[in-house]
Amino acid sequence: MKRGSLFGHGGELYLWGYRAAPGDIVIRKSSDEGETWTEPTDETSGLLLRGRFGGTPNRPVVFHGRIWLAQSGKRVMSAPLEADLLWADSWILSEGAKIGDGPPGLKHPVVTEAQIVASAETGVVILPKVGGKPYTILIRAKDDPAAISDPGPSDWIELPGAEKKFAASYDPVSRRFLSLTNPVLPEYADSGWPPELIRNVGTLWVSEDLRRWTEVCRFLETPHVDYEAFQYFSFDIDGEDLVVAARTAFDVGGPKPPRGHDSNLITFHRIADFRRLADEAERKAAAGR
Repeated sequence: MKRGSLFGHGGELYLWGYRAAPGDIVIRKSSDEGETWTEPTDETSGLLLRGRFGGTPNRPVVFHGRIWLAQSGKRVMSAPLEADLLWADSWILSEGAKIGDGPPGLKHPVVTEAQIVASAETGVVILPKVGGKPYTILIRAKDDPAAISDPGPSDWIELPGAEKKFAASYDPVSRRFLSLTNPVLPEYADSGWPPELIRNVGTLWVSEDLRRWTEVCRFLETPHVDYEAFQYFSFDIDGEDLVVAARTAFDVGGPKPPRGHDSNLITFHRIADFRRLADEAERKAAAGR
């Protein structure tokens, strides 16, 4: 199985993803905390859609009685909460959003690797990366799970680091959206590497509306752009902290990673008291506007 999204539901573990890259969309279930998993052999055991589908892991959201995931960069896939998630008939894959040209310099953009978030104010929204430029796009799901909204010009949002796969989620306590990205800092912009491969800085951002993002903190940084990186973040809320897993390339002795993209470690990090940090960052940002 490739590029799976792991989540818990109804006391079971599920892993939703792809049989190959590209390949069928499949889901597996574990009832023993991950020791054993079901095999997706047919449409009643986890083989959800046959075809050449692709995408990357994202954190599912629950909204209006359904579980939602982003499928690649332009679609959502969802199922009712009470449904048997191993049955193909439980799931609906939406149509793909039609993406027009973006801001200047963004004609025929490559839009992939979306994350998915939801709140009462925004509904279900997917946030894809935009190849080559630090933007994401607000693509909204509809009440009809087979439909999706086509984004307009105002739905292109600047988010430093969003030219690479990033992480995003919603914090219901502070009622803010959170994102972890790899922005390209000015001191590294002329390193000789394209922006998509500069992943040596990890930054936390917050937003109340998905449109204006405030930098909270840089929680990871290395000067070695060419062979060190922290990327493909996955995170969760642990009380007042964020706990973060990163796919990491780092010199730990011996042969160096050939480039930052080619990781040799999975590392774990904690951003302590993130809500207080976000409050302080937003106060400073408001004072400077």
